[in-house]
Amino acid sequence: MPVSNAAPLRRRRSQVFDAAIDGSASRSSRLSHRGDKVSRNSRLSLGCLPDTLPRMATILITGANGNVSTAAIRSLQGQGHRLIGLVRDAAKAKHLEALGVELKVGDLEKLRTVENAFEGIDTLFLCTTPGFIAPVLNSNALWAARRGGAKHVVRLSAVGAAHDAPTLNSRLHALSDSEVMGSGLKWTILKPHFFMQNLMMAAGSVKEQGTLYFALGDAKLPMVDVRDVG
Repeated sequence: MPVSNAAPLRRRRSQVFDAAIDGSASRSSRLSHRGDKVSRNSRLSLGCLPDTLPRMATILITGANGNVSTAAIRSLQGQGHRLIGLVRDAAKAKHLEALGVELKVGDLEKLRTVENAFEGIDTLFLCTTPGFIAPVLNSNALWAARRGGAKHVVRLSAVGAAHDAPTLNSRLHALSDSEVMGSGLKWTILKPHFFMQNLMMAAGSVKEQGTLYFALGDAKLPMVDVRDVG
């Protein structure tokens, strides 16, 4: 579910993160445009997002070691962009260097450790660890992005994020989404559903019992691959 405030809508086959570069989006998405709340539900079709940046941009990716951020990096390879990966431990990100990613070391919990990493970037791909600290990480990244001259932020949120949502995680996402929308930057908010890769958490019960346990009852669970987001 991409949401954006940046320019008119259009359609094309591509991956969601390219929306920050050349106007694309992904399947399994609902798109809304700025305050007029134009939306499209498209489980099987591809959505659309605006052209906002030059073909060669400097893009900083937070959570660069994570599944979604790594997928975003791979989708952006070979397009002429300067890719910067923000990591807490460079020793655990050697595989990103092999992909041509410039590494910056810092911790979003400690603003002073990351401020310089954002200097001169065009776009921020903002993916933070979920939990109580997530709004702080999001806020620090936005502050550093604005100071660094960023023009566009692409934030990974979650489907159902809302201030009145029944789950705490969804309400925390809503707080961060609101700050992004009020940041003064062009923004795109991605709201994917359950990631297929999360099924691997059930690998143990599948191997030992041949059973996949979920508290769904008769409900259906839409899923999306991280590569559709990245």
